Amino acid sequence: MEKRTGSRGGPKMNISLLSAYEFPEQLNVMITSRDKYGYEYNVHCLRREGAEFMSLSDTPTGPYEFPVPITDRTQPEPTHFFSVCLAPIYGTEPKWLLLAELVEHYKLQGATYFYVYSKYMDEYSRILLDDYVRTGEAEAIILHDRFWRKDYRWQSVELQECLTRARGHSHWVAFIDLDERLTPTDYPGTRTDYLKNITDEKIGGIQFRQRWILKNETLPAEYKDKDQDWYRHHRQIFDHMIVGK
Repeated sequence: MEKRTGSRGGPKMNISLLSAYEFPEQLNVMITSRDKYGYEYNVHCLRREGAEFMSLSDTPTGPYEFPVPITDRTQPEPTHFFSVCLAPIYGTEPKWLLLAELVEHYKLQGATYFYVYSKYMDEYSRILLDDYVRTGEAEAIILHDRFWRKDYRWQSVELQECLTRARGHSHWVAFIDLDERLTPTDYPGTRTDYLKNITDEKIGGIQFRQRWILKNETLPAEYKDKDQDWYRHHRQIFDHMIVGK
């Protein structure tokens, strides 16, 4: 970074900070500035005893951005065994029904924590997400930058950030879109049961077949009652990736 290797953003592109994590061997600072230093959003820094906040600058003596708090990831054992990283939510259509279905589906599969990323979310869906945060089952990560980009391009930020965020916090983490479901077919147990049978430490990632939910109508804006006419699901099977830590 000091030598500006791979820098593509130009002098007018500031560094937008998202988070920082302390691991036993280093500090990792996550940025959202697209293509400022190639395709990387993860900056590796030396640890400093007693540091509680972290920031970055383009040059050793240049101005630095508003710092972000450092999250401790130095604990010897992960807090969760199986968690879910949800791809960024965006768009104006309500998401609460798909979000509730996703969380409850993966809880049945043994997931105990959810990292939920969003660029835009309607107020009613955010009420639901905030309740999952209140119960300690999820955390909400809001993506931001000073420069516009197409909404789907936020997923590359989420992939790098959530892999770093989950390190030391979750042993296994599944990277999932809002309309994707991992459903066991031939295996009699849950995804957590399956993962617990993996003892080879050289295995760092597993690929499953998945079900992809397609819909043919707009989601309801709010919940009314149990007799409400829900939209119909059409499910197809595609490849999906689940990553181990």
